[in-house]
Amino acid sequence: MKQFVFISIIILLSLESVHAQKIRNASGMALFKLEEDMSQDELKDKLRHHAIINAIEREYGTYVTQESFVDVDDGNTQFRIFGTSIIQGEWLSTTSEEFKEEMRTSKEGRRNKHELWMSLKIEGKVRELTEPDIELNFFTANCKKDACKTSIFENGDPMYVHFKSPLDGFLSIYVVENDEAYRLLPYKNMPLQYNNAVPVTTDKEYIFFSPYGDNDYFDGFSRHLIDELIMTTKEDEEFVRLYIVFSTEEYIKPSLFSADLADEKNVEMPNSLDGSSLIAWLENNRINNTQFFYRQLNLKIVK
Repeated sequence: MKQFVFISIIILLSLESVHAQKIRNASGMALFKLEEDMSQDELKDKLRHHAIINAIEREYGTYVTQESFVDVDDGNTQFRIFGTSIIQGEWLSTTSEEFKEEMRTSKEGRRNKHELWMSLKIEGKVRELTEPDIELNFFTANCKKDACKTSIFENGDPMYVHFKSPLDGFLSIYVVENDEAYRLLPYKNMPLQYNNAVPVTTDKEYIFFSPYGDNDYFDGFSRHLIDELIMTTKEDEEFVRLYIVFSTEEYIKPSLFSADLADEKNVEMPNSLDGSSLIAWLENNRINNTQFFYRQLNLKIVK
């Protein structure tokens, strides 16, 4: 019996070692200039996107798919090939970021033009893709119609999230504003059975944060108790990050703090946690569960 237990432990440790070998440390870099219509926060997001791609490409490489098109014009046939690079890994977590700024001078006619260039060196953990990624269909809008799809909201606009999944699963939605994260879904007054996430059905179209229409999606919860979202800002423009969290398996939410009324707004606030704690929870779940997915949307609010 002791020998069996010992062999079992060795096998389990071996399996854990195989799993650990799939995760690697990687680093990447990116360099871009600040365009006239771009904020520094937008530039940093662009740098992160390209530095992460660079890191994954350096670790796992890419492969190119080709699409062929045939054009016929006045009897002459033209053959064109368009290539698309696809990365073969996924970014799991960021361990460090190092931004640097540099002022450069370029010529614009007879005048000297000063440009701000920013670079990023990023380090983190990556994993090779061994199966196709799940395709979640979602977008934000300022009305219930598909034509209202937008990521830029004016002060006072409502926000709705349209969502559809190719698989049955469980969904939650968070937003990060400055260093604070708020859980938007499940709704604050939902029954205990929806404490961690809400169930969603294959290919069903959902519109969240709207109390109007035929959207009694969840048993035991009335659409009249739905939390409505109004996008507000005191600045000329403000950026927030929306996180769509989906898993084919049930998962445990992070620890949340209850929030009461916001005195200056006289509205009920969602439950919250530190933004860094949310990111750590997302990354830890993705590392340990290949059926756990999250997507980020960058939103802008303007006066």
